Amino acid sequence: MRKPIITILLLHFLLTANYSQEKLLNPTEPEIQKITMVGKIVAKKLLSNLQAELLKEIRSSDPVNALAVCNLKAMPLTEEIVSTQDNIISIKRTSNNYRNPLNKPDSLEQIALKYFKQHWNEKRDTHVQKIQGKDGSYYKFYKALEVKGLCVTCHGSEENMSNKIKQKIADLYPSDKAVGYNVGDFRGAVTIEFSE
Repeated sequence: MRKPIITILLLHFLLTANYSQEKLLNPTEPEIQKITMVGKIVAKKLLSNLQAELLKEIRSSDPVNALAVCNLKAMPLTEEIVSTQDNIISIKRTSNNYRNPLNKPDSLEQIALKYFKQHWNEKRDTHVQKIQGKDGSYYKFYKALEVKGLCVTCHGSEENMSNKIKQKIADLYPSDKAVGYNVGDFRGAVTIEFSE
């Protein structure tokens, strides 16, 4: 009785594994230009909205309270942008040194992050992937994130951070990996997934 159950489970695993596999395709130059044009606009809108919220909180109170903006408002701001665009499937910020576990990169994002890291000195700040999935093809647009002066308040070296900020980060993100950056460093990327 045990062998048929194991066989069925093994077949189920193999079949679902095949369906979940995705293949990178080579996007054409017109596809890259079209996705990049829209992707830059959407990424800029997201980053501008997030920065405006951060600055508003910092000016009105304390940098410690600005951490709540990233913790509580970043995802809703992202969802708001997704809901206003017909062909956007998802948007997220990702990094190998993520603060929020929801921003952990998937295997395709790992490839893009590696691309940016290798070409950071060349100032390549966008990348497009075309992916063949089980339901057809789609695109991922990436906009590289550079560490700015404001960012090091909460993402810089721990020696230069206030104890209040360090404690708030520890409270909100116990597994934080997003510190130790300097202005100008490669931080990660905005990932925008487009339907075809």
